[in-house]
Amino acid sequence: MKILFVIGRLEEKSDDAHIFSQSFIRALTRLGHQVRILSTRPPAQNKYTSSTGRIPPVSMAAHRQGIPFDRPKKKVLLDALQWADVVHFQLPFRPEKRCMKIARQRGIATVASFCLQPENIICNMGLGRFKWLSALMYRFFRITFYRHFTHIICPSSVIAHRLIRHGYGSKLHIITKDAGEDFTPHNIDRISAGQNEIDGIIQQTLAVYREAIKHRDWYMDAPPPEKTDRHVITLPSVHKLKIDQTFNFVPRSILFHVLSRSVYLILVPLLSLFNRAVLGVRVQGRENLRSIKGGLITVSNHIHIMDCTMIGMCYYPRMCYFTSAKNIFEAPVVRRLVRMLGGIPIPDGVKMLKPFAREISGCLARGRAVHFYPETALWPYYKHLRPFKAGAFHLAADNNVPIVPIVLTCRPPTGIYLLWRIRPLISIKILEPVYPDKSLDKRNRKNKLKDEVFRYMNKVLESEQNPFAEKTRVLREQLRQYGM
Repeated sequence: MKILFVIGRLEEKSDDAHIFSQSFIRALTRLGHQVRILSTRPPAQNKYTSSTGRIPPVSMAAHRQGIPFDRPKKKVLLDALQWADVVHFQLPFRPEKRCMKIARQRGIATVASFCLQPENIICNMGLGRFKWLSALMYRFFRITFYRHFTHIICPSSVIAHRLIRHGYGSKLHIITKDAGEDFTPHNIDRISAGQNEIDGIIQQTLAVYREAIKHRDWYMDAPPPEKTDRHVITLPSVHKLKIDQTFNFVPRSILFHVLSRSVYLILVPLLSLFNRAVLGVRVQGRENLRSIKGGLITVSNHIHIMDCTMIGMCYYPRMCYFTSAKNIFEAPVVRRLVRMLGGIPIPDGVKMLKPFAREISGCLARGRAVHFYPETALWPYYKHLRPFKAGAFHLAADNNVPIVPIVLTCRPPTGIYLLWRIRPLISIKILEPVYPDKSLDKRNRKNKLKDEVFRYMNKVLESEQNPFAEKTRVLREQLRQYGM
């Protein structure tokens, strides 16, 4: 395992914490793991160095604490992160935040230790009697840094207790060199050992690293949901939308249709310009959409908050209806715009599913295009395909219309995008249409269509993320033919 420690002035300190850190790094190296350090000068082997910055009002107090304000160059950060499998942060300051942001956006596993106690900072500043300052600092560290981590390592159970009290929702791991602590809350993994017994600590820390690596494909500000259909990003529900028998999923007003079409024709080109210039969107396979003149359904994976506008630019100038979660139509500002651009809310209860399906069938019968997200939930920049819901395929089988799969993939920023873009760029591939099998009954027709589209999209997604996947598959088939 390649482990990068982001830590300040490791060589210059002689206190117990830094001596223990040095012993810990040496023990990891003895076990065969590759360890490198991102720290301040002086340079050394297996170390990325950064210059030390100065902040006049606080530099003196920080120096008393032994805390450097390092200023690593971006090239040094990128070189270090490109090498690492997992990054372990020690302090919650601006350089660490910058490094953490780049690491998460590039899909690198991250772990943080809570090594800087606010009470110590307040006392060294001579403000120990103001207890509320330490509480404010705990909150500041949580909001600006630690909320981005799934796993936080605590040096003692006392620290873990304080983090829970101040609202830290990450999974806490007590890994300490001091024995005799008995505080073990339900959401904490705990291990303690004697000062010379470091093996147990290393094994527990490696377990934390392995668990963090499981989530390295994510770009998100929270731990991944347990259910694949649960949203990672949600909008606030301010205006409650009531969907009952009188609700019009597709407004029938002529004035609304004229206004909606006008807004669509004006706004979608502007959004397309933004998508290309800022998000680096590329589209391939538009001819697969233009070849179908009647009603059709498109399905895609859901990996970006703006991907509905990306699908819209694929259809332009043809207008497309989008099915979306009900809470989108309850959010301030965007709810009316989404409705104007062809958004159709999906009802929560089973009772209104038949009227919803009837409206979608009417749109398809009139030759309209309707887009579905069969994964149902938005997971930003997720690299794999999640299980599909059957709604879109049920409607396609009932109305005998084709399904056009659309695959969204991520690619690293290159060229001019490196000047302003750290997050991945988006590529869109429109695949050939898949038609329902008319020889089957409706239920089997729906299941076959769903399985066929899922396999088709998954194959393309894997080949786009891993260019050698298709070659490897062909080679395996050839070896199997020869009995090897």
